[in-house]
Amino acid sequence: MTSPLLQGRRGRIARSHRYLTPASIALLYAVLGALWILTSDRAAALIGGPLGTEVVTRYQTAKGLVFVGLSAMLLYVALRLASRSLAQSEERYRTMFERTTAVALIIDPERGVILDANPAAAAFYGWSRAQLVDKPLSDLVVAVRSGGRPGAETLSVFEEHRTAGGDVRQVEVYAGLVPMPRRQLQFAVVHDLTRRIAAERALEASEARYRTLLNEASDGIVVTDLEWRFVDVNPRACTMLGYDRAELLARTLTELMGPEELARQPLPDGEVLRGGTVLQERRLLRADGTWLSVEISSRLREDGLVQAIMRDVGDRQRLEERLRQAQKMEAVGQLTGGIAHDLNNVLGVIMANTDLVREGLADERPEVGPELAEIRRAAGRGAEMIRKLLGFSRQSSLEIAPLDLAAAVGEVVETLRRLLPTNIAIERGGPASGVTVRADRNALEQILMNLATNARDAMPDGGTLTVSVDPCPADEPPGAWGCVTVSDTGHGMPPEVVARVFDPFFTTKPPPLGSGLGMAMVYGLVRQQEGSVRVESTPGAGTTVIVRLPAGPGTSAPGASSSIRRAMPAGTETILLVEDEPSLRLAGSRILERLGYTVLCAENGEEALTMLGDPQRRIDLVLSDIMMPQRDGRSLYDALRARGNVVRFLFSTGYGGTMVEGLGEEGAPALLLKPWTAEELALKVREVLDGPA
Repeated sequence: MTSPLLQGRRGRIARSHRYLTPASIALLYAVLGALWILTSDRAAALIGGPLGTEVVTRYQTAKGLVFVGLSAMLLYVALRLASRSLAQSEERYRTMFERTTAVALIIDPERGVILDANPAAAAFYGWSRAQLVDKPLSDLVVAVRSGGRPGAETLSVFEEHRTAGGDVRQVEVYAGLVPMPRRQLQFAVVHDLTRRIAAERALEASEARYRTLLNEASDGIVVTDLEWRFVDVNPRACTMLGYDRAELLARTLTELMGPEELARQPLPDGEVLRGGTVLQERRLLRADGTWLSVEISSRLREDGLVQAIMRDVGDRQRLEERLRQAQKMEAVGQLTGGIAHDLNNVLGVIMANTDLVREGLADERPEVGPELAEIRRAAGRGAEMIRKLLGFSRQSSLEIAPLDLAAAVGEVVETLRRLLPTNIAIERGGPASGVTVRADRNALEQILMNLATNARDAMPDGGTLTVSVDPCPADEPPGAWGCVTVSDTGHGMPPEVVARVFDPFFTTKPPPLGSGLGMAMVYGLVRQQEGSVRVESTPGAGTTVIVRLPAGPGTSAPGASSSIRRAMPAGTETILLVEDEPSLRLAGSRILERLGYTVLCAENGEEALTMLGDPQRRIDLVLSDIMMPQRDGRSLYDALRARGNVVRFLFSTGYGGTMVEGLGEEGAPALLLKPWTAEELALKVREVLDGPA
């Protein structure tokens, strides 16, 4: 530890060194010389008077010698002090040069070589200090990025420097000239910017990626401040909201919601400030005045701004609504199928017994003929309603085959010209032929008839009905389709009515004009043919119904031939009637017995299987219901085939859809749909008995 006395001495020396400059030494010498001359001459004058000239001469000589000695001593002291001051100054700068952590170089600008380098430079470049001395700058400098090469002026240069290991470092060089007695040197300080530049480039790349993602995102992305003012928006957000970027940046998110939306669901200010992600469904007002349903995911960013991602959920909500509608229709369809089966049995009993009574009383009581005929017609209307219900529930059996859609529609249009009032003009659009689909001709006729009936009721004062046929776009929905478009100029329907137009028993017509089954049947028949149907309507602007049916190559099925009533054929074979409905079983057996057949009855498949296992019985035909307790009709058929019994089989059911899939086709059991008449039963039984086993 240095003593206070030594510290004080060093302080005094340091202060004296601070004042020993060339100017101060010259001034001190001039002052002392002038004082010496003035005082010494007066002293000589005083001495010369009393002592004489010789004494004065000696005095002058001594005075000169003293002056020279004092001057030499003064110069010696001053120069020693100045030299010591310079040495200490050089030591301070050398210490700073050696100990600084900055890379420092002393350069000869004329030769372009390094004269000296500090330890930090040796550590940075990887060469020793001795190796750096006299090394040309060209061995270090790879490239100059900006500024100039170190020269005469103080400057800042961005360069790339090579290290001993071959690495290239990005550096900034601060250089300035240092005047020396014989030449000028250059002092350079080198700052390593490699990491900073790499970080800046990474940040720029990250920002570029973020901007690319922002601009190309399929969702709307907005950035707001804590008061929900827009700070940044991507192009998708502008498209969704109908504003350009400048217009959105001049607005706030709250302005796009309106007071009612904000009252329904306030903005999540507190939740956002607490961190995390907040998800809300919102309605935003677009520039054109329409509402946009969006799902907004908001979060607080590290920079204090709020980022919100907006996803258009309008399509999803519409799809969800369509799914709910389809599920509802499916549930109603299943219920309808079950009800239709029971009603078919009831109507089958009525129709069969009516035929029996009418035949039995035809000669004895002819006056009851009209009443029986009315009962028969009422049962027929009920059967027709059931067929509509089954069409809606997609459970009726259709004959799907290649069909020239344009030609078939043209035939129906000609029929409509005769049926519709003359104040309704009918226009036919599209080609006359050439659009082939896979469809059922009779189902297509029912669809068009129902749509035309609805159009007629929508135009009580007349109007125009347009029916056109066109191929549908391949992507709407995917695949190849044929389109039938039916448009009217009637009063149209509001959205809430359009949403329920396919509901069974829903109608806007006063009773007894509408049953509410027409559009339900259209929906069912179209779906059963694997097509789709869409209704577009605006109050006061008419209604358009677009029916899409799958396209199918091949030759179109011929037109339906007119039915020919034939006499009921009879026979003498033995028939096993398997039916779980007692009334229908009794009616069927009576009809068959009157036709000459021998009839055995079973109330379920298990009982029928036992009877068929009796070798003493010869049974030529099994007429069986499909849905029965204990063992159904299909299980009965499979069990007989497993035994090797190839007895002829005829199924009868009031169900449709998958229940009768494959029946009636070549190589499969025949099918007779309920409710059947006596004539239909007789014809079908005879057809199966006369056919191959």
